[in-house]
Amino acid sequence: MLASQTEIKNPWTMVPPPYTHTDGDRDDEAMFKLLLELSFTPHLLRILQMKCAGVSDRSCADQLYISHNTVRNHVSRMLRSTGHRERDIMFVWARNAGFCRVDVTCYEEWFSRNRA
Repeated sequence: MLASQTEIKNPWTMVPPPYTHTDGDRDDEAMFKLLLELSFTPHLLRILQMKCAGVSDRSCADQLYISHNTVRNHVSRMLRSTGHRERDIMFVWARNAGFCRVDVTCYEEWFSRNRA
């Protein structure tokens, strides 16, 4: 076997490509509604995607120009919203649910039009 065939990829570093959004795409609409139901703002979605990709709290804070404690508070809020008790379990759940592939810019536009 070739070395590349036996190489095991780390699931925490593998980031799926973002959704390609088209108007009227029901999958995106359903995902956006679920995110809104969970009270996820576009900002929380950005943090969730970064954390799912394995970015540390400190690096996440630096990239978003917020404090490290704010990232921790946002993750705690996401845990409460989703009903999870452990961060890592929530991140795996979010990856499996497809939240990591949502285009944040499209969600931001949809969110601004549809929030209550």
